Amino acid sequence: MARLDLVAIRKALADQIRPAVPNTTAYRPDSVATGAPTVWVDMPPVQKLTFQPGAVWNIPLTVVLAVGDTWDRTSQQTVDELIVDIWEVVDGDKTLGGTVSAAVATEFTPVTSAENRGWVGGLLDVKVSLNATLAS
Repeated sequence: MARLDLVAIRKALADQIRPAVPNTTAYRPDSVATGAPTVWVDMPPVQKLTFQPGAVWNIPLTVVLAVGDTWDRTSQQTVDELIVDIWEVVDGDKTLGGTVSAAVATEFTPVTSAENRGWVGGLLDVKVSLNATLAS
């Protein structure tokens, strides 16, 4: 059985932890070294999930962005698109990133895949479902 520990994922995602709304904890991606704006990613409380190889796991995320923000722990994408790529976890490789531009829409519609995409706009409260398949 493959075992996924969300605590390890959170440590890989953020440097700081701050209180958030009840039943969530907020995490800041690494923006100090890159000079990128601070972006908070809210995740549920600590959970430990166990899956068979090939299982799909789903975790709700809340991402709050402003136009002009950059949030990508790996390539430091600039904010110049309407599409937000939320998360991909494959073979233990954890990345978090996305982009946002003008205030065009306020609704986010996730899709069921390793990458969730949707329209975003304004000061964003983007609620998505994180979906990833564990490799065997």
